[in-house]
Amino acid sequence: MTTVAWDGRMLAADRMAQAGWAYPVTKIFSTRYKGSDAFLAISGDLEEGIAVKEWIDDGMHSCDKPSVNKDSFAALLLTKDGVFRMESRLVLWPVEAPHALGSGRDFAVMAMHLGKSADEAVVLAGEFDCNTGMGVSTAKL
Repeated sequence: MTTVAWDGRMLAADRMAQAGWAYPVTKIFSTRYKGSDAFLAISGDLEEGIAVKEWIDDGMHSCDKPSVNKDSFAALLLTKDGVFRMESRLVLWPVEAPHALGSGRDFAVMAMHLGKSADEAVVLAGEFDCNTGMGVSTAKL
């Protein structure tokens, strides 16, 4: 799956995708939320995540809401107003740091509780979670 982490300053995500083999991808995308710069970090199906990013870019109109897999999709949206989590219903709710999602989330949260930054936490999660790796992307506002 992936590991996405938020430490209160930085959003970080690993770069591993899998389709019979592992390959690097970007999981953090710049977007516009309520007219301001924002970043979306995706866990789960990348194609679904890109559809969600496009929906956010287009103003999040309820009639155009994409469908995502209720069992695997999750994302963090970093905005000037805070960080919000969304899952299958694409409802935003605020989260506080440290926060993580994906298959390596428990390792990442523990690392951040021990003083590591979000990017360091994602790297450490990759040491224990076979679905996390291939580098780290980061974003800050």
